[in-house]
Amino acid sequence: MKFKMIKIGKINRKEIINLVADYEKRLRTLINIETFEYKDHPPAESSNTGTNKSTKKIKKDPLQIIKEFKKIPGDFMVILDERGKNLSSLELANFIKKKTEDPLVKSISFVIGGAYGVGESARTEADFIWSLSNAVLPNEIAWLIAWEQIYRAHSIIQGTPYHHDN
Repeated sequence: MKFKMIKIGKINRKEIINLVADYEKRLRTLINIETFEYKDHPPAESSNTGTNKSTKKIKKDPLQIIKEFKKIPGDFMVILDERGKNLSSLELANFIKKKTEDPLVKSISFVIGGAYGVGESARTEADFIWSLSNAVLPNEIAWLIAWEQIYRAHSIIQGTPYHHDN
């Protein structure tokens, strides 16, 4: 099983970059995980796609990014959005465990939008919408929390002492 962390938008705060790198390093000892980062761009329903003149890189609408990953057979797409389903750490661990046991699921992609989110059309492409909170979180914080929660879920699945119940 392969896991993919897909981030739309750049992380600028070094503290968050370092914390995410720590969780990524820890997760790599437990699972096969890849990270993908894309330039932030408003969803197509709120603006036109364009080109950044300073880098000459084509900006992709979040829907384009999601559709590219959805073309991969067996990819289960999870989009993080405050309108999604809240899961406790144990519920997330059970959710991931069930997906890893499903022979039709070959990979799980977690998508965290940028400052503009992913847009309604991209949300409709999701297999599951996961909410970290009912509140809107800054995308950098959501990125960090998603990494931590996915690491926690795998520590629960594998019975490591990271997660503990009171």
